[in-house]
Amino acid sequence: DYSAIALRKARRKALALGRQIEGLIMDARQLDFPSASFDHVLCIHFMDYVAEKDIVTGEILRVLRNEGQFAITYPSDSEGVALGLDLLKDGIHDKVSSGKGRLRAFAESLAELLAGILYFPLLLRRKNSCSHKELVALFSELTRGPFQIEEYSAYHDFIVSGRKTNEEGKANAD
Repeated sequence: DYSAIALRKARRKALALGRQIEGLIMDARQLDFPSASFDHVLCIHFMDYVAEKDIVTGEILRVLRNEGQFAITYPSDSEGVALGLDLLKDGIHDKVSSGKGRLRAFAESLAELLAGILYFPLLLRRKNSCSHKELVALFSELTRGPFQIEEYSAYHDFIVSGRKTNEEGKANAD
């Protein structure tokens, strides 16, 4: 992470669960790991806050071993208020499906919405979103391995997953 405060919070949460974790402060644009260090990389909701997605994605793939697997989420163009409304609609639908009446489901969802009003500015903020076409171009340039792009409708994100390879079958050079 880039924040010592976030790492302290994560460490406290882990300790409360009886687990020990190590957190590292570093810049995702220049990861302090040797090339080909990891078999798997999972990066969820991080690219929402990154301007240089191409550089960070390149770093993620650099530290991934040849034939290593990755899954990375990227914000799509369809976020903002539409995302909030979709989440509210899904929440009401789930409550009604669980046997609660529509009025009760709506009232509970409204109470949750009011409790979560602090998150409203997050829905309105401008994100550096990606298009499907941009992600195809980025991953076609960075890896020769197979990858797929899915749109995750609940959070309006793209999920790019696959396996890193290059034409020579060796780990990509720095």
